[in-house]
Amino acid sequence: MYVSAEIITTLGAMVTLLLALGGSMGWILREMNRRFERVDRRFEQVDRRFEHIDLRFEHIDRKFEQVDRKFDSINGELAGLKNELTEVKIAVARIEGTPPRFFAPNAR
Repeated sequence: MYVSAEIITTLGAMVTLLLALGGSMGWILREMNRRFERVDRRFEQVDRRFEHIDLRFEHIDRKFEQVDRKFDSINGELAGLKNELTEVKIAVARIEGTPPRFFAPNAR
């Protein structure tokens, strides 16, 4: 069987081309993996920052809950003071009596 030099050259070029394509695909996949790992590390750093921020927000939420409880207690105290003030006003009005009436100077 006779194989011409052109066929051998063509087959050699195809094999070389396939090897080059396989090598470049391997390089691309390796490069993609490396970049994905770098992005994953950056996301992990961001996640750690967010965890720190979440802790700060939880601390601030606890502070707000304390302030809410204080406001609730102050509102209760103000309601009690309002009732006491109303009672004091009524007592003062009873002590003072009715307001004086205006009399005409010549009226008898």
